[in-house]
Amino acid sequence: MSSQTAELHTERRNLGERARRAVDRGPRPYLRGRLHASAAWFFGGSSTALTAVAAGHTGSVFLTLTTAVYAVCLVGMLTVSALYHRVPWRSESTIQHWRRADHAMIAIFIVATYGPITAAAFGAQWFVRRGGIDALGGFMGWGGSWLLLVGWLAAAGAVVLNLFWITHPRWLAVTVYMVLGWMAVFGVAAFYHALGLAPSLLILLGGVVYSLGAIVYGKRWPNPSERWFGFHELFHAATILAAGLHHIAIWLVVLN
Repeated sequence: MSSQTAELHTERRNLGERARRAVDRGPRPYLRGRLHASAAWFFGGSSTALTAVAAGHTGSVFLTLTTAVYAVCLVGMLTVSALYHRVPWRSESTIQHWRRADHAMIAIFIVATYGPITAAAFGAQWFVRRGGIDALGGFMGWGGSWLLLVGWLAAAGAVVLNLFWITHPRWLAVTVYMVLGWMAVFGVAAFYHALGLAPSLLILLGGVVYSLGAIVYGKRWPNPSERWFGFHELFHAATILAAGLHHIAIWLVVLN
């Protein structure tokens, strides 16, 4: 009897040790999650004001709706990321749930960013053929709400991928996010013609910064400081900078 009791205690102790190892995500830089937590507060205030301005200044229901969706998704993406990276979750399953949500929110946010930009450029029109850049004619001059439909369908696919195959390779995640982010190339000439130079440049620069951040995430390099600011923090910083550039662009198109 005592032997069975000892074996039971040993099994419980081993289970406890495995559980503790499961939630130990190893040494993490000090700024892991803190950047997105701070950014969530800033963008929360700015996005609330942006949505109010879209409602009162433009008079467009479609632009107001897409701006509100963008605002919720921007703050939601940053908040979920901060919670996933900052909170000491007590079980491996909980960590995996938050990881799925974190990765899924990236895809949702990327497409949500298209909303107010597309609404400001084309309204609710499905297909718009515009020029503006002679060298980028042809298929690059087609804009319209079709971009939002295709984007949200693709984002739904990315969400399913992250919910059911969260262990997918990093290169696949990077590829999915890059394709979602650069889908606007199909209407680049039309966007430029409709939005003007300043917003178009901000959107382009934001896309470049996002892409560089995604490459850093995929390659895990450079890794400046494992104690304070590692490659993942560099990825988060690039996300905040790119989101800021796009945020300014959206402010410009809403005000104009």
